[in-house]
Order: sequence, then structure tokens, then C-alpha cells
Amino acid sequence: MRSMTRLLLSVLPLLTGCSYFLQPPPPSFEVKGTQIAYDGPITSAFLMQLLEAVTPETTELMIRSSGGDGHAAYRIAEVIQNHRLKVTVTGPCISACSMLFPAGQKKTVLPGGYLGYHWNNQTRTETTAERLRIGEASAFQVALEREVEDSFNASVGVRQALYDDAWLLVQARLNQHPVARWLSALRGDPIPVWIPTPEELACYGLHVDEFWFPQAGDLQQLPFRFRIGPDLFTSRDLRTVPKGTSTCVGTGMMPSRG
Repeated sequence: MRSMTRLLLSVLPLLTGCSYFLQPPPPSFEVKGTQIAYDGPITSAFLMQLLEAVTPETTELMIRSSGGDGHAAYRIAEVIQNHRLKVTVTGPCISACSMLFPAGQKKTVLPGGYLGYHWNNQTRTETTAERLRIGEASAFQVALEREVEDSFNASVGVRQALYDDAWLLVQARLNQHPVARWLSALRGDPIPVWIPTPEELACYGLHVDEFWFPQAGDLQQLPFRFRIGPDLFTSRDLRTVPKGTSTCVGTGMMPSRG
């Protein structure tokens, strides 16, 4: 009994997010010649740092982020577009990070990195309603943010179906894998993250110039520290693909459809 208790006590920090590996390090922002390297959340503070650091000589943004503020992401995307920066993903690029990624003049995902999605217009609408309710934003500000977002999505040619499918697939993951839901909640990341293949992304209009993807979709090939936070999954990991998703889901994988 004592040995079992000791085992549980040793495992619990890993599940609850209290271990060394799960503690997010402080944001890192560094200018390296013509490159800017950033590791941290997508925030207005990062936007201000980028605006202050970017110059006509800057050519590339190297980024690793687990997400953050979607509104800041679109403003950062504007900076990327205006300066025609390359965007290189060096680790996880989830949620708000994956939203700004299409802005890159050249788009690269290095070995061990990945693009993760779990968001759509439904969640954006719910978040906006809550911000209005608590007085965090005015109706004018929300309308301006929406205009920026819609204009950006149109400019990069990425179909809205990418985000809508991501939300449906996340819900299917939660329904088909209740243990994953429980473990994700314990680790502080209740929403699973879908990792589409290069072929799936191309189907949605997001063409990545250089894209590393785990062989055969095996997420065990990702560095351990990138796998112990949110529940990561590919289309192949679902028992069936839910109804309502576009035909892009499973491109090159041929999963069964529900």
C-alpha cells in the first residue's frame, strides 16, 4: 500500500502540471541579426516587443508558442505581412500561434515542431460575448477586431473550414476518448489539440514551404517535453471522423468517416 501511495505521489505532479517539464518558462525574445526568436505566449506584450525590434533588415520570425490572445495574433500577423517576414516554427505552435503562421512570406516547420488547432468561429463568438458582458471590450473594438481577422483570413487564402473542422474533431476526440479528457483536465489543458498533416493543410489552402511531420503520424516522435501538456492527436487517431467535417479531413490518411 505504501509503495502504491509513493508511486501515485510521484506521478501526480506530472499529471497536474506541477513538474519541472510542465512549468512554462518565462517568455524569451531575442534578436539574432536578421532573425527574431520568440518562445512564449501570444500576447499584446509580444506584439509591442516585435514592433520595437523589427527593422527593414529583419527577415525571419522563429517562434514556439502554446497559444494565447487571438486578437494579438492577428495584429502580429499584420506586422509579419507588412515586413514580409519568414515564419519558422521551432516547437509547438498551437491555437493563436497557428493563426498567425499563414502570414509568413515563407512558412517552415522544423523537425520536432508542429501546428495545432482547436478553435473556430463558434468559440470566438462565445469569447467575444463574454468580453462584452464583463466590459473588457466595447462593441466598436470588437467590430474592429473582427474586421482585422476577416481581412487577414481572406488575404492568406486559408479556408474557414480548417478552424470549423478543428472544433468538430476536438469534440469527437473528447467523446471517443474519455480518458484523454480526464488526463488533459488534470494537466491543466482540457481541450485536445488536432495536428493536421501537410496534405490536410494544403487542402484548406495553407501551403507550407518546408514541413516536418511525424512519420506515419506517430506523435511519439515529438520531443517528450512537447507531448506532456495538451492531448495531441491526428485524424488517424480518431475511431471515426464526425459528420459535418469537410473532405479535407483525412487527406492522405483515409480514416473512416462517421
